[in-house]
Amino acid sequence: QHERALKAPIQMRMALGYVPALPGPTTAAFEEWLVEAAATAQGESTRPRFTFATDARFGAVALRASFDAAALGGGFAARFEDVAADDELARLDVAIEQAQPARVAHWIETRSGALERGWRIPAELPLARALALADANPKVVALAEFGEARGMETVSRFGRSVGLGGNRFTEIVAQLPGTGDEALEVGLDAYRALKAPRLPGLLVEAMRMALRGPLSLSVWLTEHAVSHVGIVLSHPTTTEVLRLCHAIGADKMDPLAAIEGALGVEGPSEVECAVAAGGPIVQMEYDIQ
Repeated sequence: QHERALKAPIQMRMALGYVPALPGPTTAAFEEWLVEAAATAQGESTRPRFTFATDARFGAVALRASFDAAALGGGFAARFEDVAADDELARLDVAIEQAQPARVAHWIETRSGALERGWRIPAELPLARALALADANPKVVALAEFGEARGMETVSRFGRSVGLGGNRFTEIVAQLPGTGDEALEVGLDAYRALKAPRLPGLLVEAMRMALRGPLSLSVWLTEHAVSHVGIVLSHPTTTEVLRLCHAIGADKMDPLAAIEGALGVEGPSEVECAVAAGGPIVQMEYDIQ
């Protein structure tokens, strides 16, 4: 398992080579991140895991790495000291203290040409406590009220961008109650509760044909509003992924096949269908080991 993890940064580097029109400065930043993450992974006690994510149009690409929290000790927050303000570092300290997570993750992402860095904590935490880490605004209240009304009281993952690209946001991910269409309807109702732009009808229909396992709601809360609302599907098939991408007009899938080949995976572990400022998004996330 550890040997596989040590190969992951090399595979991610190869996969980046198939991303169309990745800007030079972004490639350099990704390379620096990969070198640092690979160095951290050398310690077997860190139990490294790596993830590669891309949207269907390849305008948003992210690299993620998670490690054993105890093995990193206080070194996790230190990796953000050069890119995050003091209040962001303090927020991360509070999050770790409250969640006491077994694992912690950090990421780098390019989205619409802007580079961003951040952290993720894959641990359960009461929704109210996770929302306390976000900047207070009416959408935070609306999400809290929605969660209480729907019995969605616990998050499964939460995180934060540190504002490197000028876009600070708190990510909240919570499993939707129910299964299949029932869970999907709860997720769709979240768009109404948050007064967020709805998912296109064609995309929703494609999602209905890819419902297996648990579904999750993903919300990004900014200082003043909500910038992203998505529904996360588990382990879709290749046919289902292509149908989801086609539903938003993304048909140039040859790079995606090449990326999967470089990563040594047969498909994504999850796909998120979302609406953000630029319109609908289908994003694939690949667990490399």
